[in-house]
Amino acid sequence: MSAELLLIRRYLRYLMRWVRKGCPEHPIFTKEFGLCRNLSDWLMAKPLDYDLVEATETFFMEELRYYVNKRIKKPTFNDYKYPFNEGSEVGFKIEKDRYSNPKRLAFIERYLRDTKP
Repeated sequence: MSAELLLIRRYLRYLMRWVRKGCPEHPIFTKEFGLCRNLSDWLMAKPLDYDLVEATETFFMEELRYYVNKRIKKPTFNDYKYPFNEGSEVGFKIEKDRYSNPKRLAFIERYLRDTKP
């Protein structure tokens, strides 16, 4: 398993623990940010090499695109940036609590299950 995948899995597990606690105040996570921004903030808070941080962010975007297009089977979906809001930036922007969106939570659970070592 790659270092990037290990980091992403660790991040998503921490994130889900935070979600299950009701998204309380947190030094890194915020419910107003999506998965990518929270990942970036989480990675930057770690004592990691910058190249690994960049590689992990890129890897996550590629994984997200793959899951949306192949695993979730939305062949007409072009904007992978907003997969939990039907590809709508507007839907994403008006969504105040990103982690009350069942599609986002289902993606996290499925991704953790599918990438389990």
